[in-house]
Amino acid sequence: MLEFIKDARNANPRLTFGGAILTKHDGRQKICKIVAGAVKDYYGCVLESSIPPTNSIVKAQAAGNTILQYDGDDPVSHDFKQMALEIMAITGLAAKEPVLA
Repeated sequence: MLEFIKDARNANPRLTFGGAILTKHDGRQKICKIVAGAVKDYYGCVLESSIPPTNSIVKAQAAGNTILQYDGDDPVSHDFKQMALEIMAITGLAAKEPVLA
């Protein structure tokens, strides 16, 4: 990951790091809290939104779909939508149409 960030910055020096994304993250578990803290200490910024561990993503992948295509009402679909909104806010982008429909 660090090598990728370094290469990206070399390719575009104006590029800034918006934040780390926590996946398979269960904030109730002590180890996940420790990892989240370590990631924040190392990278400086971690998105508020995170993606929890779920079988829904595995099922969607097996069906050849995104989780939003597979089950847009699944709680993890909502998590991805929230993360998209957070990334849009960080980057200053605006949605062309409603994201949380």
